[in-house]
Amino acid sequence: MKKVAPFVGALLVVAGMAAYLIYGYTCEELEDGNKVFANPLRWTIGEKVPKEIFDQAQSLSQGQRLEEGPADDLFFSNVPELPIYTGVLTRVDDVLAPTGVTKALFSHFNMLVNFTTNPLSNYRAKVGLIVTNNTGIPIDVYMRRNAKGVNVDEKDVRLLQDDLAPRNPATNEDIYYGSQLGNKVVHEFFRSVSQGETKVASLRPGEDYYWYEKAGTRAWAIGMAEFVFRDSTSGKILKQGDLPASQGIQMRSFICELSTELKEFSRWASGPETILNQSDYEHIHMRGLISAGINRTYSVKYDARKEGLRSLFLGPGLKDGTDSSVAGTARYKPEMFLNDKVGGIDKYGHIAGQQVKELPVENNGSYGIEYQIEIDAEGPFAIAIQAAGAGYEQFGKPKVDLYNQWMTAKLDDEVRTLTFRDPNYWSYFSDFSKLGPLGTGRVFFAVDQRGHHQHTLSLILPPNNYAPYRVLLMPVSRW
Repeated sequence: MKKVAPFVGALLVVAGMAAYLIYGYTCEELEDGNKVFANPLRWTIGEKVPKEIFDQAQSLSQGQRLEEGPADDLFFSNVPELPIYTGVLTRVDDVLAPTGVTKALFSHFNMLVNFTTNPLSNYRAKVGLIVTNNTGIPIDVYMRRNAKGVNVDEKDVRLLQDDLAPRNPATNEDIYYGSQLGNKVVHEFFRSVSQGETKVASLRPGEDYYWYEKAGTRAWAIGMAEFVFRDSTSGKILKQGDLPASQGIQMRSFICELSTELKEFSRWASGPETILNQSDYEHIHMRGLISAGINRTYSVKYDARKEGLRSLFLGPGLKDGTDSSVAGTARYKPEMFLNDKVGGIDKYGHIAGQQVKELPVENNGSYGIEYQIEIDAEGPFAIAIQAAGAGYEQFGKPKVDLYNQWMTAKLDDEVRTLTFRDPNYWSYFSDFSKLGPLGTGRVFFAVDQRGHHQHTLSLILPPNNYAPYRVLLMPVSRW
């Protein structure tokens, strides 16, 4: 037997001690309650990744174009974000897609006001979607991936509380930003793929299907689902162009008092005068139908041993009409894909009496858009994600919830949600100088496979998250 093993073992011990002195061992509890110990030799799932490492990466997205996936439609409802009146939030008279698959996303905060009380109070509410069969044939409604939820239930019991902001002394109110719920919905949406396609309703012409949540006062309500509509007689999936121009599958997002009977509400809300306009302070028109770019793909060949750090920038952010993916604008980021921005049409963009004005859809961050990064890998590698950085200001400094961000990602069949919380988050108002710089990331996946292997990374920006954000491919080993 050769006597080289002790020598090699000693070298490994020395290397490990050196790594410990450089990096140190740290322990952190993950969102699922598990504890993660940082390994000084290899990146560990959940471990924090410094901004400097992301900054060293070579961009794979700069100057490149995303490929278009299946041509689904997206019914998008995000304004008015904080409705105070009962009504329709978004309306599209025909949501049939070229593929026959329509994704719907709604995200709203129940601020319904009871104007009959002194002082004013808030109503509990129903928030969700109405699907109406405005065709001449009976149809069956199916759902594929889907998830919805609230952070305060109809009994005003708070269900989620980890996205609470530090109290602003000027208002002394508890504010929950909804990012925890947004990530919970996306997490469950990804996992629901195992359910397959489920029939949820059979509708005769003129009938409705209701998909909604019961929300407490001052509660976030978020839902995302893939719908398929079939001819009840033939079983054929209905697609764009299959019906006469005067017919369609209508979809409306809505909010109403909890006690409201939905059939009566649907009849009342049949006219455009019941559609709520976005608030004056909402400068980006985040509602309507998006008919292109709902599914984006990009293929990457990656050998961590040879290529080191590589990054992708996703989800263009909009601010005051500027676009972070377009050169010459105030927020231009050259690392963005050239065609990342998506848009559409809201035929009921603004209602003024009998006047209906069409407006373009602006999707600030590409909410509801699914990115699939096909990774053709050689050897072990890790994937880290960096939360959005500065660019959203309030009180003359980055917004408070930028220091407590969340993110959800799926690699093959594994879904993970992690947070990006500054250790001194609660000092935001009392001593802002304690907070660190934005831009820290976390390791989401570690693929410890040798040889050639392939993987699919799926990403959807959860409601109430910020964009753009960065994805990093890196060697599992630190050395």
